[in-house]
Amino acid sequence: MKKKIKLGMLVAMLLTFLQMSAFDFGVDGIYYEVISTANLTCRVVAGNNKYKGDIVIPAEVTYKNRTLKVTEIEGGKRDGAFLQCSSLTSITIPDGVTKIGEYAFYDCSSLNSVATGNTLTEIGVSAFEGCSSLTSVSIGNSITTIGKYAFKDCTSLTSFTIPDSMTSIEYGAFSHCSSLTSIIIPDGVTKMGQSVFEYCRSLTSVTIGNSITEIRGHTFANCSSLTSVTIPYGVTKIERYAFYNCSSLTSVRMPDSVTELNYLAFFKCSALEDITLSENLTKIEYGMFNGCKSLSSLSIPGNVTEIEQNFGNAEYWDTFGGCESLKEISFMHGESMLFTGCYPSGSSDVYHSCEWKSWTENLEKVFIDREFRFDLPVPNAKELILGEHVTKLQISKRYNLESIVSYAMTPPTVSKSFTNAQYINLVVKVPNEALEAYQKDTVWGNFWNLQGFDTSGVDDVEIDSVDKTVVGRYDLNGRPVNEDYKGITIVRFSDGSTKKVVL
Repeated sequence: MKKKIKLGMLVAMLLTFLQMSAFDFGVDGIYYEVISTANLTCRVVAGNNKYKGDIVIPAEVTYKNRTLKVTEIEGGKRDGAFLQCSSLTSITIPDGVTKIGEYAFYDCSSLNSVATGNTLTEIGVSAFEGCSSLTSVSIGNSITTIGKYAFKDCTSLTSFTIPDSMTSIEYGAFSHCSSLTSIIIPDGVTKMGQSVFEYCRSLTSVTIGNSITEIRGHTFANCSSLTSVTIPYGVTKIERYAFYNCSSLTSVRMPDSVTELNYLAFFKCSALEDITLSENLTKIEYGMFNGCKSLSSLSIPGNVTEIEQNFGNAEYWDTFGGCESLKEISFMHGESMLFTGCYPSGSSDVYHSCEWKSWTENLEKVFIDREFRFDLPVPNAKELILGEHVTKLQISKRYNLESIVSYAMTPPTVSKSFTNAQYINLVVKVPNEALEAYQKDTVWGNFWNLQGFDTSGVDDVEIDSVDKTVVGRYDLNGRPVNEDYKGITIVRFSDGSTKKVVL
């Protein structure tokens, strides 16, 4: 037993000695390991003593009449050159150094300033993770890669300039940088990993470069101060939880290059009031707008043919769960709409025998220009607008309807009869050219207040000033339209004011 104890102690002492001696020489308090005796290159490594204070690494160092070039900062989970040097306050890295290894400055809690030369190309995994006092970082213009978690938990970092040379920002590189207020991602960046800015709670402004094609999962999750984001054209995919719990986000503009929008992408964006969806989306996945309690209107593009209304039993998977302010919805012209996700017993079909979630009860105005696989219940809708392509009215639970506007020239068939009270009280407006056809129809002809309207222009845009003119017309997705565009239109005036009208 005694021999085993002594042997164990001997091994421990030997390992300690080897760890403390993992350098070839030291000069002026900095330790080095020779990389190439032929090329006379070396790297900075950990030494017998922890680094402290302000350290300036020389570009060259002379040892035994040889001058060696310093090209790297050693990395490693256990032997990073400056790993957990809690008294290190600043570091200056010269030209010639091309790489900062993984964990090189991990948990240097007093480090406040970093300056590198113009030859640095790579910052390794967790290189500066946990440097909670870091406020100033100056990086040269040759860097191409910032590694995974490179600046994670740098909680005092308020700004960071990403050089134009950068091409890749890896997973979680700036996650939990809770003081970071703004970031500009240059056009040279082609890859941005997941969770890059997750929990950057002070981040208010983001500019995304034009070379980014995907916004990965959790990229901006829990960025609770982010108020708006413009997604550049070229982005084709927005992954799950990309903007999760961005509780100050009020506006999103999505380009038509986006073809894939994954589940829960805007989950719990409680301040989101306005979002423009891509025309090339084909599906809205489950939980997409769950918890977006400020969202008041939404336009579903024509290419979207499937909405996952509820997937499984988890409450947060309900696509529109908690959208208590959603009063207006538009289903633009396209193929028939399918609501999926809630599977009846013994069926893998669609949503036909499950109860609809509460979001439909909040709708007050509904625009429809397509068919549904099953009737849409809108028990509290007051205004229903039918586009010119509607051939069948598929609305059930029409308890509170006050008016119907139809642009269809042929009277749509009706899947469910109206009540006598609705025939008596509803105001129904149809195109002047189709009024006679509606009057002769066995259903529409029963309305006591059936009126015709002129479809040749917008007759409800009132200009109250001689200096005020119409300067633009836009559909609900923000695209310019002509004066003869039929549907809900945003009219912009010369004084900057806008008005929503129906043509």
